[in-house]
Formats: sequence, C-alpha cells, structure tokens
Amino acid sequence: MRTKNNNYINLSFDKLRMTGDKLRMTIVFIIIMIFAFGVVSAAESVKKDEKYYREQGLTKFKQGKYSEAISNYTKSIKINSKYSVAFLERGLAYYMLNKNENALKDLNKSIKLDGKNPLAFYNRALLYNRLNKPDSAILDYSKAIDLNPKFSEAYTNRGLSYKKIDKFQEAVQDFHKAIEYTPKKAMNYFNRATAYAKMNNIELAMNDFQKALELEPNNLEVLYNRGLIYYRTGKNDLALKDFENYIEKAKDNKNYKETIPGIGNIIKQLKEK
Repeated sequence: MRTKNNNYINLSFDKLRMTGDKLRMTIVFIIIMIFAFGVVSAAESVKKDEKYYREQGLTKFKQGKYSEAISNYTKSIKINSKYSVAFLERGLAYYMLNKNENALKDLNKSIKLDGKNPLAFYNRALLYNRLNKPDSAILDYSKAIDLNPKFSEAYTNRGLSYKKIDKFQEAVQDFHKAIEYTPKKAMNYFNRATAYAKMNNIELAMNDFQKALELEPNNLEVLYNRGLIYYRTGKNDLALKDFENYIEKAKDNKNYKETIPGIGNIIKQLKEK
C-alpha cells in the first residue's frame, strides 16, 4: 500500500489467527515499505543528524532489536523534536515490546505533529484494538481511510473491529472494499465469509471460503472454519473431508499442531454418527 506522502516508511502490524475453535485478532503482522525520503545517500549517512539516527533505528527494528531501535529513535527526536516519523516508528518499537502506554504516547505525538499521515492513525487503531477499544479503533481506521481511500488494510481491520462489536453488515461492507483493492488476498474472502456466517448467510459464506481456498489451498484457518460450518449445518461428509485435510496439513505446521487433538475429537464424533 502506498500513500501520497513520501516522507515516511510504512510499518504496521496486524494478524488474524485461529486457535482451537475460536477466532481472534492479534496484532503481529508487519508491512515495511521504504519511500523516497527514507533512503539516505552515502554522504548523508555520515552526517549524524536526525535522519541518520532514524535510519539506524529502522535497521535495528527490522532486525528485531527493538530496544536498540528505540535508543536510536530517541537520539533522532532529541535532535529534532518535531520529527513525526521518528515518533511513529518509536511508538511501533514500544508496541513490539508490549509497552502500550509509551506506544500510545508516541503515536499521539506523531499525529499531533502530522495529522495527514494515514499510517499513524492506522497503527494507533491497531493499538486500540490490542487495548480492547474497538470503537476508538474504528474512528482511527476511518480517519486513515479518509486520508487514503484505497487503504486496503484499514478496511480489513475496521471490518474486524465491526465484527468484534457485532456490526456484521458494516463489516461485510468493509471487506467488500478490501477485496476491491486487494482481490488476490485470501484472508479478505475468509473475513467476509466469517461475517456472512454470523449473519446466517451460509451460501455466501461458503462461496467466500471456496474463493479463499482457491487462492491459498493450504490455508488451515479457512479449512477449519469451512469444516466447522459444514459440521454445524449437518453436512457431515463434507465436514469430515475438511477436518481430515486440516489434520494432514497441520502435522507439518508448528503453529497448528496443538489444534490437532481437538479436531481429532470432532472427526471421531463424525465417524460415530
């Protein structure tokens, strides 16, 4: 995703993960895009100004050395206390260390200094989601979308926030927009499918699950949730097929191995019917 402002990088975090039979959103997804301003020349890199320390902070951030990144961003801010991008990126480093209060303070400061940066609103919205403040998150996602109407990730995550407060129709509308701008992203169809399922529109849900699997045949979350709907609607043969497929694929995925026993119990029940 690119914005009109070329004076900052895009760092953001959001991830949807299923554990057992519950779907939850955790904010771990990373997007990094370096814009023209973010790349310094060899001559500039020697000069230890705010841009130099910001670049050092970015390097440490990408290495997962968040405390060192914070130290460099702080040096950048000491040189230029109005450097909004440094506040934004330091806030994200605090976020990765689960220092939510510091993260919020820096994101607020970044927005105060530059109220036209959609990424600042987007990332503050992600933090509000972590803090279980979906209404505040929705406001910030909306602001990010106002500033960048083609911000696909903002539509996705605003839709997830709407789902969290049971506004499923609004969620579906946002997932429509996310699909419009990123039609090859399987999770957009998956998210819309789960919203349709909540609205008991099973046919549309199944269509979206199928589309998601066409894009990502090995997506375990899609397989599990489609199997679950088959199971709950009495289509046991189809449910069994999805769950068995799930277990076969989960064996080689360390993130999902722990879910195998639970799925195995469902399979056992289905075979006993």
